[in-house]
Amino acid sequence: MVMYLEVPFEEKDDAKQMGAKWHITLKKWYVPEGIDPKPFARWFPPKLTIELVPQTCWYSNVRSNVSDKDWDKLRQMTYEKANNTCEVCGGKGTQWPVECHEIWDYDDKQHIQKLVGLIALCPPCHEVKHMGFANTQGRGDIARAHLAKVNDWSEYQTDDYVERCFMKWEHRSQFSWALDITWLEQHGVASVVKDRSVSKLSKNDPKPKPKLRSDS
Repeated sequence: MVMYLEVPFEEKDDAKQMGAKWHITLKKWYVPEGIDPKPFARWFPPKLTIELVPQTCWYSNVRSNVSDKDWDKLRQMTYEKANNTCEVCGGKGTQWPVECHEIWDYDDKQHIQKLVGLIALCPPCHEVKHMGFANTQGRGDIARAHLAKVNDWSEYQTDDYVERCFMKWEHRSQFSWALDITWLEQHGVASVVKDRSVSKLSKNDPKPKPKLRSDS
């Protein structure tokens, strides 16, 4: 069984020298079968991740592209499949057990934002996914603490990861993205892709703060 890695671009040569291979289709580095994965531990994907939506993709969520009835259907389906338990940490919220989170894949060459699924998350894990929102609500430290706890990270590891996520967000926010929500059709849900007016950010534009989450 291969182990996929999260290797920063500047460290790709180190990973390659150690024996990691590049999967041309998935665009990910991985440890081939037969090689001990332990030396690659620093690049193991975290259990809980941050998923910042580029500024030019704000409002392009599932909820705004389906009927209220279908959105409720999708949420309930996601909750039931997970047995109303967080699919990341296994926990449950105090006010309500879980929330529905949209999983997006970003093709950084073709600039396509593609929906790949829905996942049930407890409120603390969901808050981490939307770290920008947590920051605007004064809950950034709480979200970071939960991120560190779930991933068993030190403060340094947590800060380094958060910084890299925001750097990627700033880069992606410079481009316009096409929306691909064909996943909905594959699951029997009709969708209407609404026109979204997006523009590239100029170098003179102030860097925006991540938007409030809109997918829970």
